[in-house]
Amino acid sequence: MASIYFVSTYKPILCGIADYLKFLLRGVPREKWKIISFNLKKFQNSLGRLTCEKKENPKQAWYGITNRRSPFLNEILEGIKNFQKKDERCLLWFQHSFGIWKNLRGFARLLRELSGLKIKKIVSLHTIHFQSKETSWGMEKREYNLLKAIFPWVDAITVFSRGSYLAIKKAFPQYINKTYILRHGIHYFPRIIKMSKDTAKRKIYQFLIEKSNLEEEKKSELKKENIFFDPEILIIGNAGFVAPHKNTEKLFLMRNYLQKVFPQRKVVALYIGTPREKSKKELKYLEKLKKMHDGKNIFFLETWLPEEFLPLFQRALDINFYWPKKCTQSGILAHILGTGSLIAGRDMEGSGEMLKEAGQIVDKDFGKLIFKIKKVISNPNLLKEIEKKTLKYAKKYSWENQALKHYKLADYIFSH
Repeated sequence: MASIYFVSTYKPILCGIADYLKFLLRGVPREKWKIISFNLKKFQNSLGRLTCEKKENPKQAWYGITNRRSPFLNEILEGIKNFQKKDERCLLWFQHSFGIWKNLRGFARLLRELSGLKIKKIVSLHTIHFQSKETSWGMEKREYNLLKAIFPWVDAITVFSRGSYLAIKKAFPQYINKTYILRHGIHYFPRIIKMSKDTAKRKIYQFLIEKSNLEEEKKSELKKENIFFDPEILIIGNAGFVAPHKNTEKLFLMRNYLQKVFPQRKVVALYIGTPREKSKKELKYLEKLKKMHDGKNIFFLETWLPEEFLPLFQRALDINFYWPKKCTQSGILAHILGTGSLIAGRDMEGSGEMLKEAGQIVDKDFGKLIFKIKKVISNPNLLKEIEKKTLKYAKKYSWENQALKHYKLADYIFSH
């Protein structure tokens, strides 16, 4: 088995791709992977935040890349030299998003220079669209330009969805033999799966009241409305970073529609989260969501759920709602699917592909989604069938299985 040197963000950098790698590598022998990452001070200054948690496996992570716009070859080589043992076979595996690698030309130049040194390279592309109107292939223009610039200099690229794979096949048929589908890893929470919804609700309530930094006024509202303990209340919600592209206001709109569909029950919408970068755009959106909170039917709770409480919250919800403006794949869906919980989501890009394969409720049309939700919530047998299909999907694409596929691909690239 070859050693993989991942070039990417990594903890303590607060980033979805840093989380992605952390989950992917949990079950991989430590001697088989290393991380070449970004100078923490410079990255924090340009992106915003680091986590407060301790560095995970700091001996395996080298934080030395100083320039995200035009990364230096010598820094990558220094990272390799820092780890590589004599006669060790290693491959560089880049995790790419436009938020991390700020400049297309600089990234392509780095790959070209590495090719001159005969170093094997794979790039995982986290943001390839296939439903965009910007090009006839469904990709965004910048994605097409990126692929055009890097394909000659890489040994392989990976995407998360079949839709992305087919878009690349149309745009770059000459390079399809370099293109592979590696599905996004899915969590699996056996303890949470066995837990009753009532128990999950009680634990989340205790966290919010006793351990979170919620305002006292909102804690009082939760106590008064009793939303976690009244069996007649239907809770629809989600959690995560607060950002305009999440379309969180659609959650609150869906709540209003469902109240009409289920007049005999009280329907509550609940979102828990904080901004990530605290940009002007995000803070403005935060204020918008705060104003929608009424403390009775709509709850917007500005706090952060620790990693161990996120699946508990997802299990506690009667419906996990997902309707983003723009999305290629989703780490939050990977968490929810691992709890076996019900998801009502938008049929969009790779996230829609993921939900359909997992047997969840999904549609392109908001009105049709409401009809499907009503059908499932009114039929306990359908709920059980969805949970069964979802957990089957979660096992098939577990992080452990997806990590193994990474190493199989790396070995294949080495042998060709």
